[in-house]
Amino acid sequence: MKKTVLKCLVFGLSLQLYPFTFSLLAQVYIPPYDLVNSDLRYLQVSGTLSGLDLNQLPVLSDQLIETVRSDLLTTGLSRPQRRLLHQIRQTYTYHDTAAVKGVLQRLLNKVFVNQNQQPAFYLGGRLDLDAVSEPAKIYPALRTFAAVLLPFGVSVVNVMTVDPYAADPPDSRAGNPTYIGKEWRGLSGYTEQAYLLWQTKFSRVTMGRSYVVNGPGRAANLLFSGAARPMDQLCMEFFYKYFNFQAVAAQLDPIAGADRYLNSHRLTLYLKRWQLSVTETILYGGAGQRLEFAFLNPFIFYHGEQMNGPGLNGNTLGTVEISYTGDRWLAYTEILIDDIQLDKEVKGDLEPNELGIVAGFDLADPLEIEGLYLGLEYTALTNRTYKTTARHEWYTHRNVPIGYLLGSDLDCWDLELKKYLNKWQTILNLRYLRQGEGELSKPWDSPWLDSTVTMETGYAEPFPTGVVEKTLDLGLELRWRPAYQRYLFLRINYETIRNYQHTSADQQNLILTLGLHWDFRHRF
Repeated sequence: MKKTVLKCLVFGLSLQLYPFTFSLLAQVYIPPYDLVNSDLRYLQVSGTLSGLDLNQLPVLSDQLIETVRSDLLTTGLSRPQRRLLHQIRQTYTYHDTAAVKGVLQRLLNKVFVNQNQQPAFYLGGRLDLDAVSEPAKIYPALRTFAAVLLPFGVSVVNVMTVDPYAADPPDSRAGNPTYIGKEWRGLSGYTEQAYLLWQTKFSRVTMGRSYVVNGPGRAANLLFSGAARPMDQLCMEFFYKYFNFQAVAAQLDPIAGADRYLNSHRLTLYLKRWQLSVTETILYGGAGQRLEFAFLNPFIFYHGEQMNGPGLNGNTLGTVEISYTGDRWLAYTEILIDDIQLDKEVKGDLEPNELGIVAGFDLADPLEIEGLYLGLEYTALTNRTYKTTARHEWYTHRNVPIGYLLGSDLDCWDLELKKYLNKWQTILNLRYLRQGEGELSKPWDSPWLDSTVTMETGYAEPFPTGVVEKTLDLGLELRWRPAYQRYLFLRINYETIRNYQHTSADQQNLILTLGLHWDFRHRF
């Protein structure tokens, strides 16, 4: 598994071009790595952005801007709230489309979005330069951006990435030795996003390569995380007032000659302060495997269809999410069910359950301290979660976990304390991780089938398993952000690791990161 990236000195320079007008932004996804996403969480917990679903990303800019505009008309906003809302509006909106006239135009406006605008073309890019002392190396990362905006809510977006970390050698602690793809002189590149989006008032269709991120967690999502590589997919969403339904059909990278596919469906209910979501996925494949039409049906129960067969093998997973928003606080949980053994008739029933959970609590402006945010989150995943006996059914895409980034056989406490002070932000983060030997890269094993195990003796294993690697990471970040287009930050991390890589070795590391971000916009 990829470990925590250790950097003793990092200097970052980024140039980022974003879409310039509201008409374009209304039809472009905000990727999960954008800085604005962390501020959206504070704003929502503090009592604004109630019309935005942050448990289902990426967010569309029109959703964000419509909610921001509505909140800015209300009274009682604190200074940090009003400042952040104004910055979001200034960054993501510039010109509105003209109001439509006539009975037919008003009828079309009830169904379509941006149906009266003219086609437009936009270009942009993003550059990051990181100077790292261990290893002594400069990492240039580049993202390009291109978008074509068409009438009736249609847009085409392309984002390409040059990622120097993805192809870093195995002996580098900053890289990813399991990277799949072409490497040229220490650089690797791929198309990060390339999608056609069509949006109406009550539905959205995305065709192409894009992100899918689901779950209420701040630091962890169990089924679809923002750390996963974007998937080539067809995604359909239907939404109206109190519900949202999402269906995804995606093709993944092949493994050992096996073609692989993933299908997912998700239902969300919005019940005043409660938000409830149920999601089910199935990952299936094989040599010469084609799309299975039964799993393309978004209204079918995947696990039941798989059990009835014949020949419908796959790895089914499901989650239940529950969130409750109080007065400037949020409590949430996500429960992952991979495999549960209900019978105890044969030795195969002794297999331990594969489960996961995220539970967290967020607090905004405690003790009437404006601009203060506190988040505490616990994550746990048992051994062999995300895996089956068939390697091509493992829950990964291009060797990166689709779910929780660190895999399974672990638990983690994550505490974040953030203070907004005008143009400044101070962030304190404390993380304690216990990683067992059953990492996601470890081959499947079944010790409950050993001859020494009987139905009478049963089988049990500790959690986490084996020699447990224990990591304590304390981080402090000071960020100067006058606008989302430009900011500076200084981050210091002190990290101690016991039983490093499941051995008797220990490590201590002091990590210093210095960064500069700058972006500008232009419309062609």
